[in-house]
Amino acid sequence: MPIPNSHVIASTTPGFKALELAEKIAANGNGQLKVVSALVFGEVQQKSREGGP
Repeated sequence: MPIPNSHVIASTTPGFKALELAEKIAANGNGQLKVVSALVFGEVQQKSREGGP
């Protein structure tokens, strides 16, 4: 399931809270869940509440 994190432009960006959350959920999945950072923007996006995508 994609989890948006508009300021992230690399999966190594500090404060990538969406990735941290996904990893914590997967840790409780008895090995059945896999976390993949597949939807990372090439540049920082404007927040949707400020008119961004």
